Amino acid sequence: MKPMFQHYHGDGTSFLRGPAHSPVVRNSSVVLIMLIKGQQSARLKGLLSFGGSLADGLVVSAIEKQIFVLLHILYASISNITIVNQISNPYMD
Repeated sequence: MKPMFQHYHGDGTSFLRGPAHSPVVRNSSVVLIMLIKGQQSARLKGLLSFGGSLADGLVVSAIEKQIFVLLHILYASISNITIVNQISNPYMD
C-alpha cells in the first residue's frame, strides 16, 4: 500500500492523497472552501495534477457537482429563494 502524503499549495490549501483505490480527496472541506471562494473548476482539477490521473479528475468532477448542488440549496435557503426543479414533463407541455 502506498503511503498517504499531504500536498500543499502556495495559496495555503492542502489535501491528502493515497492509494488508487482510496478516495482521492480526503479533505473535502478544502474543495468546498475553494468553490466558495469562486475558484475555477479547472483550478480545482489542477489540484490533482501532482500524480493525478483521468480517474482522479472524474472523481473530482463528481464531487464538484454534488457540492455545487449543496451550495445552491444552501444559498436558496439563506436567501429565501424557492428552488424549482425544471424537469421536463411530457404530460404537461
